[in-house]
Amino acid sequence: MKLLYRNQITINKQLREVWVYEMRKKHSSARLKDDKIIIRLSSKISRRLQQEHAQNLLERLVKSLQKQPPKITKIWQDGEIIEAGDKKYLLHLQEKKQKTVTGKLIAPQAIKVNIPSNLSSKTKNQYIFKLIRQILIKDQQIWLENLSSVLNQKHFNYKYRQITWKNFQSKWGHCTYKNEIVICSRLLFMPRKVLEYVIIHELAHVKEKNHSKKFWGLVQNACPKYKEHKKILKNWQI
Repeated sequence: MKLLYRNQITINKQLREVWVYEMRKKHSSARLKDDKIIIRLSSKISRRLQQEHAQNLLERLVKSLQKQPPKITKIWQDGEIIEAGDKKYLLHLQEKKQKTVTGKLIAPQAIKVNIPSNLSSKTKNQYIFKLIRQILIKDQQIWLENLSSVLNQKHFNYKYRQITWKNFQSKWGHCTYKNEIVICSRLLFMPRKVLEYVIIHELAHVKEKNHSKKFWGLVQNACPKYKEHKKILKNWQI
């Protein structure tokens, strides 16, 4: 894969980077990854066609993004209740004259986070969210294992090696060829039915590694309303 060029574009008052690559494949494509627009152009076509493909793909993706609601940044507040997994946590936030963000679980259902007072509001919230996720994935690991076991026994009874949380940025879950399942930790903050759908989705991959009709048949049998949950995942912002 060869990088041809990169630039920036503003969509819905948000500045996004555009990365354009050349790849050895027949078809060109474009997608959004980690707030970046990634365009992959076929190396089998002329430069003129590559430019046309890049422009057309970018225009279509921009139109799609313009229809999406504007992204709302989560503002964390001292004393708020965080519902995650099977618990509710009380959040203690305190600004201090320090260089790093620190935090820990100070009670079975209480989280304390100390943040530098000289950070911008946006940066503070990004660090707070990252730290809360790190704390919760440790505290909610056993619950995730138990929930997965219950869903597996109810719908599939497949054999998989393990299931863990991970701080994915661009996907909600993954099942490896060794049948190791990882679940995005952002799902801790979503409705339980949505989390269950993602777990069912990845459990179905233990049997079917692709997104064939057989795969979606397994998912639908276990989760008849899976299309509703997919819409929630597509529009969720945190």
